[in-house]
Amino acid sequence: MPKIKVNLDLTDILVARKALTVEQVREVKEAAVGEGLTVEDVLLKRELVSPADLSLAKSQLFNMPFVDLTDKEIRREVLDLIPLELAENYQLIAFDKLDGTLSVALVNPGNYRAVQALEFMARENGWKLQYFITT
Repeated sequence: MPKIKVNLDLTDILVARKALTVEQVREVKEAAVGEGLTVEDVLLKRELVSPADLSLAKSQLFNMPFVDLTDKEIRREVLDLIPLELAENYQLIAFDKLDGTLSVALVNPGNYRAVQALEFMARENGWKLQYFITT
């Protein structure tokens, strides 16, 4: 299961990487509350960071590797291991399986329900899971 670094949030990482200023973070957080959006949604809506930069920050936050699947060929038998409805609903994809370990990329590794569903499937099928972050 993904492990989040306890005392950090995504904006702390983006400031440390110099992708955002402290003032921008304050404005984004205010806008998120005012507009009823997540901080991530505001960052992307205002194009303050790219999806790739956001994913790299999440990678650091969740201590999980980032994978770019843009040009990766994924075997059909691996894709079919996770039902399409589940994959679409939770924005995740199985992209490799080797020696009983299923590699799964998630857009939002903080989605507890997605991780819970994957863990259930892994127990039912005898897989080990390796998590990755993707865009």
